[in-house]
Amino acid sequence: MGVSGKQAIIGAVLMAAMATPALAQDVRVLGRADVRGDGSFGVQWSGSGFEARFTGSEFFAQIDDWGHNIYRIEVDGMEATLDLQPGLRTYQLFDGADGEHTIRVTRRTSSGAGPTYFEYIRADGKVKPTKAPERRMMVIGDANVTGFGVLGEDERCSFSWETQDHGQSFGALTAEYFGADLHTIAVDGAGLTR
Repeated sequence: MGVSGKQAIIGAVLMAAMATPALAQDVRVLGRADVRGDGSFGVQWSGSGFEARFTGSEFFAQIDDWGHNIYRIEVDGMEATLDLQPGLRTYQLFDGADGEHTIRVTRRTSSGAGPTYFEYIRADGKVKPTKAPERRMMVIGDANVTGFGVLGEDERCSFSWETQDHGQSFGALTAEYFGADLHTIAVDGAGLTR
């Protein structure tokens, strides 16, 4: 194959990469993330995810997950829960009135539930990142920080992913109160010395 053939292939790959809509550069990634060169990104820490503004009536994400993770979906102040299934799947995160909306997608579960990869994010209109707040917080800890059992019936509930909600942990509530971005680094059952 001559140089012109290689250039044509490289050009086709670049055009395909540029044609992909609304990847990580079009959303504001929340928490610690592994952002890849193609714009996709992976998250594993509690409270991580993304936030964006979009126009339209539908919002989708192609997500690859182990199948244990639960996410909080907030659109214009309304909240829903998304239980991820194993493998690569496309999820409709919003289906509603046409217009301008703000969406926030955050991980309720802890790092033990495995990584989540947001491969492809799109809406039926424009997607753009939200503006980052001036304040930032980092909370380091264990199950108290991840929201372990916060949705349980009482203090004796056994562990399950369903009773964990980082969004109701003290760190997340404090960050919300002060209007700060939060980075959580926490592992259930593991302190700073073990």
